[in-house]
Amino acid sequence: MYKGDISNVVQPRVLLVFEGALGFIAGDAVEEFNALASEGMWGEAWDQWTLNEQMMGKIWQVVQKQSIQVSVVTLIVPQEYSEVAGRGLQESLDSHGLPVSRVLAMPSKRLARELAYMPDVAAVYDANLDSWAMFGRKGKALTNVYDFCRF
Repeated sequence: MYKGDISNVVQPRVLLVFEGALGFIAGDAVEEFNALASEGMWGEAWDQWTLNEQMMGKIWQVVQKQSIQVSVVTLIVPQEYSEVAGRGLQESLDSHGLPVSRVLAMPSKRLARELAYMPDVAAVYDANLDSWAMFGRKGKALTNVYDFCRF
């Protein structure tokens, strides 16, 4: 807002790939996640993941100090379960109080195609060094927490 006028400037948004950057899973939790997900219990399934405390703090910092919207995307969910799984992950992140504006659940190839229709997305941060480049010029390799939203 400038001198009482409402701004029509679109705030930039970044996408953070959940797997490997914000969420981690290993051992017996993988089997439990698969079992709960196959039963459609996505909220409980996402609770099997361990969240990265440093990345959670970095998300807060980016939202508050840089005025950038952060959306989280999960790439491991089959297309037919994307809506339900995305809602479950959103509820899980909300329970941790993260200021995530939206959660998307889609295969990586679909996200790569749809980025052309997301002009507000400035970057896609992916900790998987084998796949970040598939997002074109918006793809950013995330090797550590401090790479997130460093423009």
